Amino acid sequence: MKKIYLPVILVYTFLLIYYAIFNWHVFILNLDVNLGFGSIKIPLIAILMAVSLTLLILQWVSVSISMLKHDRDILKKDNEIVNLKLLSQQNTETDIQKMSQTLTSLDNKVRDFVAKPAKVSDSETEQVTNSE
Repeated sequence: MKKIYLPVILVYTFLLIYYAIFNWHVFILNLDVNLGFGSIKIPLIAILMAVSLTLLILQWVSVSISMLKHDRDILKKDNEIVNLKLLSQQNTETDIQKMSQTLTSLDNKVRDFVAKPAKVSDSETEQVTNSE
């Protein structure tokens, strides 16, 4: 929306100048303008310029406010994404710690099993010697 300003201003200015060139006698005509508390004489060109400038300023303010709201929404979403990434990273770290503890426990069990001599029953010993 911001890119529209310059062409709109240029077209409006061109049309105003075009109209003013061919109707200059109308533009220099003083008009009685009643302001409620008094009446003043002002040229038509000044009235048109004041109204146009007011409209352009109002449009600029409304677009600026909408852009600020949009930026604020984007910032909120970015913050949510960062928070989710941090939460995910924390969950991943806790999961890794749990897995590490489980692996350590399993490793200890395997080492204990390998370190202990297996108790062999007499019947198993007889089977091994008979098969030889």
